[in-house]
Amino acid sequence: MRDKFSKSIGPYRREQGVALITSIFVLLLISVLGVTLTFIGTNALTITTNDRQNTQAFYIAEAGAANAAKVLLSSDPSQFSAVLTAGDGQSNTGDELSVKPPGYSGSTFTPIPSNGVLFGTGTYKVYVKDDENAPPSVTDSNSTLVITSVGTAADGSTATIELKVGGATLPAILANGTAIINGSPEIRGTSGALFANGAITNAGKLCADKYVGSAGTISKPGSVQTGADCKADGDARQNQPTMTVPTLNIQSFINQSTYVLASNGKVYAGSTYTGHGSGWTGSSPWNGFSYSASQKLWTHSGSTVPPSGTYYVEGASLRLTGSWGGDLQTLTFIAEGYIDTSGAPKIQPALAGYTYVSGNDIVFTGSGGTNTNPGLIYAANQLKISGSPDFYGLMVIANVNDDPDPGGTNLISVGSSGVLNISGSPSITYNGGGVLGSMKVQAWREIRN
Repeated sequence: MRDKFSKSIGPYRREQGVALITSIFVLLLISVLGVTLTFIGTNALTITTNDRQNTQAFYIAEAGAANAAKVLLSSDPSQFSAVLTAGDGQSNTGDELSVKPPGYSGSTFTPIPSNGVLFGTGTYKVYVKDDENAPPSVTDSNSTLVITSVGTAADGSTATIELKVGGATLPAILANGTAIINGSPEIRGTSGALFANGAITNAGKLCADKYVGSAGTISKPGSVQTGADCKADGDARQNQPTMTVPTLNIQSFINQSTYVLASNGKVYAGSTYTGHGSGWTGSSPWNGFSYSASQKLWTHSGSTVPPSGTYYVEGASLRLTGSWGGDLQTLTFIAEGYIDTSGAPKIQPALAGYTYVSGNDIVFTGSGGTNTNPGLIYAANQLKISGSPDFYGLMVIANVNDDPDPGGTNLISVGSSGVLNISGSPSITYNGGGVLGSMKVQAWREIRN
């Protein structure tokens, strides 16, 4: 009996052993899968966290690059060497934008010190160097700089963005509308060109070192020529794409003025001007300036030379009829109304890069700027050039509207003389650079470690 019973249960014992081994294997497999899933989950969380921090560092670096680019685009590119020497006198050390660049025209300036700028939970540092010569070069020769922005996230992750900011070629004269050319104007320099976003009627002998271009047609009862003697056939380009014409916020200049010629007939110190308060320095007449309240017009007449500086004409227009002799005076005039230079004054910019800026029309008969101190003539509406002036710099005619000035006078009517009207024998020389619309971001890239 025993032997039979033992033999009968033997296979069941063997099956119980297999079940035990299978159970152990399944538990082991589940344990391995559990550990693997835990590892995968932990690794995914780490990757996600790292990716989030890297993305954060990238956006911080982008913010630094945008801030630095904004500063340089609002600065005078002819003074870029001074940017490279700012701070410790060396380039690419992180303190190049720790002080306001020369010729900066932005409304506010936020310095970028060498220890960086806090941005959210991270920081960015900005380094500026010359695009042609490696550091420690501190000499810029082509108005082009390289910005390197390094963003650091909260966990120490970093990202780097590099920008190249440089000159965008603008013509010496840029008009947002029609142009009528008479006489024998000469447009000289490496950017010696004229472009109009409307038709050009050329009834004179127009000489341009580079080209004459129009988004419309160029009628040529006259001639377009080039060369030192203005005898070779020039480059006339019709039906071109329109050019973007930069515009200025005239009122932003009041805080950069030396004197404010106010609409109440008083003269104020611009550095402390806060409205028609008590801080005025004199009343009309003042140093050759007199004011007509009915015309809302400040006029300078006689031989008294105005004190050097930047003049802001608030809520009125400006007429310069005085005779100042042959010397070049250091002055800048900015007016909310029109500017009429019928007295043919000779000035070079007091506010770096700016000669005449008008929120209305400009009649230009004088001379302005020098080869080493070029300026800008900016008319928010229309511009008329007559006589034989010599001007160094850029001319921009924005053609915002054809409205009259604050006193109700429409100095230049589009219907009778176009947006731009040139007569006589003016000479305009422009070699690029300056403070308005001459800069752009030329290149952008992310530098990966």
